[in-house]
Amino acid sequence: MPGRRKASRRVALCVGVAMSCISPAVAAAQEAPRRLPLPDPQPADVQEPAGVQEPAEVQEPAEVQGPVLAVPPAMGTNEVEWWKEQVGAAVLEQAAPIPLDLDTLLVDTLLHSPRVLAVGMDAQVALAEVVVADAAFDPLALVESRAGRTSDPVGNTLITGGPPRSREASWNNQFGVRKLTRSGGQWSASQQLGLLDSNSVFFTPENQGNARLSLSLSQPLLAGAGRLYNERLLLQARIESDAAWHQMQSQVQEQIANVMISYWKVYELRCRLLQQRDLLERGLRIERIVAGRGNFDTGPVEMLRAREHVARRRDRLIRAEADLRNEQTLLARWVGSPALSAVASQELIPQVAREWIQEPIDLRAALATGLEHRPEIHLAAAQLEEARLQVAVTRNQLKPQLDALLETYLAGLNGNRDAFGSMIDQFTEGEPGFAAGVQMELPVGRRAAQAKHRAARSQMFRETEALREAILDSRAEIETAVREVSVSIAESAARYRTAEAARAEEEYLQRRWELIAGDGGPAGLVLQDLLDSQSRRTDAEEMLVAARVGYRVALVRLQTAMGTLLTSERIEPVQDAAALGVRYHRHDPPAERSISEKTILE
Repeated sequence: MPGRRKASRRVALCVGVAMSCISPAVAAAQEAPRRLPLPDPQPADVQEPAGVQEPAEVQEPAEVQGPVLAVPPAMGTNEVEWWKEQVGAAVLEQAAPIPLDLDTLLVDTLLHSPRVLAVGMDAQVALAEVVVADAAFDPLALVESRAGRTSDPVGNTLITGGPPRSREASWNNQFGVRKLTRSGGQWSASQQLGLLDSNSVFFTPENQGNARLSLSLSQPLLAGAGRLYNERLLLQARIESDAAWHQMQSQVQEQIANVMISYWKVYELRCRLLQQRDLLERGLRIERIVAGRGNFDTGPVEMLRAREHVARRRDRLIRAEADLRNEQTLLARWVGSPALSAVASQELIPQVAREWIQEPIDLRAALATGLEHRPEIHLAAAQLEEARLQVAVTRNQLKPQLDALLETYLAGLNGNRDAFGSMIDQFTEGEPGFAAGVQMELPVGRRAAQAKHRAARSQMFRETEALREAILDSRAEIETAVREVSVSIAESAARYRTAEAARAEEEYLQRRWELIAGDGGPAGLVLQDLLDSQSRRTDAEEMLVAARVGYRVALVRLQTAMGTLLTSERIEPVQDAAALGVRYHRHDPPAERSISEKTILE
């Protein structure tokens, strides 16, 4: 006990001597908040402890041209989310600031993104296939003209009536129309006009002009009959076009989601850069104080410890700035706009509101919306519809091939090459001729048709299970997304309290360290606690921003899971068969705001 009292008296004596060396201005500053002021630069006769480098002198920066970087706030501020005031200003050196709002980025993405433009072309190609399949039922115009001369030896005088060779000269012209009906029938109508002459003595009248009007019809009665069977290619093309449309919406929605998530990631990394810069500034402030107190109550251990933390924070600041620049490059890549091609020398500044409103999501409503709008469900349903079509087609092919045939015609004949007179006579002289019949074809056993029908039924069962799986996947993804939204709301509140407590802890340890003296004793431990608390505070601030941004990202992923991201952002794709690609309309904001407008900072 006597030894302890002697040690206490020695410490008190040292403290008294040190306090007597402090200027009156410092003593006056200690009377109120009891905090040591930042010391002046060390006098020339003060020697640094062995093994400790003197910190670099802080010089006033020269005036530079370009954006003014945001400066972290002083310790005395009471606002936890202090970076909101500065994140809208320039934070990068030697970079031209470019303010960006989310609406402009989305419009640029729809206009310039290679992926968006490519998938739009895929949808147009599928739509063109629908036109091709439907054009199979368009009527065909037929025109044929042929002239010829024959010279054949004859072995029968009854052919020519005497001349040894049969010589004929002809010129035949035919025009008409042929059409495939949607029920499977095929009809054709044609008019033939011709000239014919021969050296046969039996050929009369000479220099004939002939005409013939024909009409024919072929109609399947069993296999191949019916509108469904004959429009199968058209129906399949429509189903594939619908699937390509939903696939296009899914990929465009994914691209829009990537842009929005990267946009908020840039905002988060800008906040992190400010926080790391503030952490470094607070470390430098501690380092300057330790260097100034080296003549009084701190030693080389505290100085080395402060410099170690400052060096580590410089390293984290370099990494934070690199991450921000990398994310800017990624955002420019998602957008694909030529205006962002020089992003290496630019600074993208998201225009974000300073308040964030967080609202919970109703799970039942989200599930109902997702089942109605999710592109993957529509795509699986389209594939199931195509499989059902194949079952109906193969069922039709199980029937025998039975066709009804009908043909009728009118004909006229005149001499003196009067073909047009013959065309008139075909309606006024004589009567029409006709022919009717049926044609049947049935493979023995019908094994090929039965195998195709079994395969089609198996494919339909497979697509049914695929649709069921798509519904289950969508449900699970929507439930997870809704849960992530709720979790991000709770995390934001919890991390705000954590950041608030970390800030209060740092301020308490700051005041405690400023009032405690000693070399390697309690002051050294408190200094270590203070430096650690500064890092914990910055970590808590980073986690708070991550939770804030995570809420917006969770909302984007929820809208993507429900398939309503384009609708929520007022984007409407429009398909035009005559246009090249897909056009996108962006409507004025309705009363119900989109994600980018509704979820503003709390």
